[in-house]
Amino acid sequence: MNKETRDIITVRNNGPLIVRTNFWRTATCRTGLPFLCWNAGTARLLLPATLEHCLLDMAAAKHVIISLCSATNSRNEVLEIIFEDLSGMPLTLVIGTDQAGGIPAESTLESFPLTVWTKEGLEQSHSAEFRRAN
Repeated sequence: MNKETRDIITVRNNGPLIVRTNFWRTATCRTGLPFLCWNAGTARLLLPATLEHCLLDMAAAKHVIISLCSATNSRNEVLEIIFEDLSGMPLTLVIGTDQAGGIPAESTLESFPLTVWTKEGLEQSHSAEFRRAN
């Protein structure tokens, strides 16, 4: 549940694919916040329309790094989603852990697909890794 909007986001899956979700009808989406969920060893990033302009930068990524780390001015944890394009200034999304449907199982931390979804459907697929930052 998103702490700010109190949304409960549901996702119906077919393996790594999203068959249906209520995300695009939620306050989370309307306020411009993305959502990260996992199924079948795949991370799926759901983008609201306000972040679709990031798709071009995301497409340039050579790989994606998702880091679980402490928030700068808080005791809370956040997820940094880095679309590493080797430019020195990669696109990075920072989301609260309440904008994610969990974190991956230990067995999938090193290499897994990350897919990017809009209301129109699957937009991109990337190679990704997960790490816990200190």
